[in-house]
Parts: sequence; C-alpha cells; structure tokens
Amino acid sequence: ISLVAALIVTKVTYSYLTIAGNFTFLQVLFTDVILANGPVWTLHFEVLFYFLFVPISVFNISPSKVFIFSVILGFVNFFVYPAFGFVIITAYCFGFAFWIMGSFIVKHFPVDKDRLVNNRKLVSFHFLISALPYLNELSVLIYKYSMKWYGKQLLFDFGGDINNWFKTAFTVYDFPYLPYCFMAIIIFTNRTVKYKTLIFWILQLFPLFSLYSTYHRTHKIDVLAMAWPLTCYAASLLLLFTNFNIIERIATKIINFLVWMGGVSYGMYIIHGPILALFNRINFMSGTNTTFLIRMLGYFVLTFICAYLLEKKF
Repeated sequence: ISLVAALIVTKVTYSYLTIAGNFTFLQVLFTDVILANGPVWTLHFEVLFYFLFVPISVFNISPSKVFIFSVILGFVNFFVYPAFGFVIITAYCFGFAFWIMGSFIVKHFPVDKDRLVNNRKLVSFHFLISALPYLNELSVLIYKYSMKWYGKQLLFDFGGDINNWFKTAFTVYDFPYLPYCFMAIIIFTNRTVKYKTLIFWILQLFPLFSLYSTYHRTHKIDVLAMAWPLTCYAASLLLLFTNFNIIERIATKIINFLVWMGGVSYGMYIIHGPILALFNRINFMSGTNTTFLIRMLGYFVLTFICAYLLEKKF
C-alpha cells in the first residue's frame, strides 16, 4: 500500500524493473529505491536477514559464532574492496551482526520472572540513548585511529548518490552503539545477565568520560551546542537517583504510551514518506510560519491516521 501511494504522489517516472524490484524487496541490491518512500530500503535488509535466520535456526548455529563471522567478513570485504567483493557485503555483515544479537540475547539470558520491569530505569535509558550521538567517545576513537592507521575514515565513498549510500548504510561507526542496544533490550525484556548492574553503570557513566575527553581535546564544552544531549543525560541520571512513587508512576505511563505507539510505529515509518511527498506537491497554504505549523500538524495527524489503519485495520 505504501509503495502504491509513493508511485501515485512521486514526480519521478520509474521503470517497470525498478517498480518490480521494490515490490519484491530486491531494491538496493538490484534496483534503485522509490525515493518517495525512501524507508523501504531497510526492508531489503530485513527480509534478507529473516531468510538467513532460517538455516541458522534449523542447524542450531551459535549466534555468537554468526556474530563474529559477520563482523570479520564485513571488515575483510571492506579492506579487499575494490580488488574483490562488493560494497554491500559489508553492510549486510555489519547489519546482520546487530540483528543476530537479538537471538544471542534470547538464547543466553533468561527472563527474570521474580522482578518487574523497572520503568524508571527504562525511561532513564531512553534519555541516555538520546544523548549518545554526542557523548559516545568510542566513535571518536574509531575515527581517530582509522585516520592514524588507515589514512581515512572506514567508510565507503558513495559519491553523493543516495541509492549508493543505501548499500553502505551499516558501518563500523554503528558498533559503539551496540553495547547500549544490548542493555536496552536486556532492561526492556527484563532478562538476567551476570554483572548486569556493573555493565549498566559502566554504560551509564561512559558519557562522563566522553565529556572529559572532549574537554581535554578542545579545552572547552560548548554548552549551547550540546544543550540537547546534556539535558538528556542529566535527565537520565536524575531519574536513576530519584526514587519517588510519583516518578515511577509517570515513568510507567510513559512506557505504556511508548508501547502503545509501538503498535503503530512501523506503519508511521513506512507511510510517512509518501505523505511527505504529497505535502511537498501541495503549494497552497505555505510560505509563512503559521501555515508551516498548520501543515506540520496536518502531516502528523494524517500520518498517524494512515499508520493506524495500516497496522490495525489491514
């Protein structure tokens, strides 16, 4: 439905081959993506990963071995290209390493049935993750040593073409987020992990080290430019050290709302592109701050309604 909507509202004429490729999840690898619904690029990877999981499940292959193999193959492909291999293989491997982590968690870490999910800690961790793009020193270290040892960033050149970028979407710079993704799932699914508390606090306090490293390099912290991540990080810490019933009740309501939103989130993700393209083609009621706010509100409302219908009615 979202692809049909994209074809209706787009100004671009796509070939039958491109249309067929998008409807059969072969976009990115064999054809361009219909950009009026750009997010469908992820479906190519998602469907492939589900197919890969079938033999892993049938033959009971260890998720940890799959993870290690995927990471190694991704790096090997990166360094031997263009003599051998294809750009997209690295994206496949790095993306699948993240994906297989879910199987690893389910297999090795049982659900703690004796304790309830700590919603306050879960909301705190949401704020922490929101701060990470600016407060994750591991990304800086990868950049620093890739420039020192390799002479350039560990990234493929996609030439400014968005369809080439889709082939390089998963990179080594995503791995600094992996420990946080792991812990977020552990907290949300309420699983037991040895040294869980220690790991949690290392991840929680690591942004402080990142702030220290930033100050050590630049001799300053641009508070204004970093207002958002600093606010999120402060909120994360505050929630951890504020143990009041009212805070717990608010946190529970927030999580319940997010769980409810999760029921339509994928619909919003997959339909917002065509609706945005439609609004871009509508020229009336535009050009002022007031009309912008009206259009933005209409966009969000229409996106939510369409997502709700897709998820709940179809």
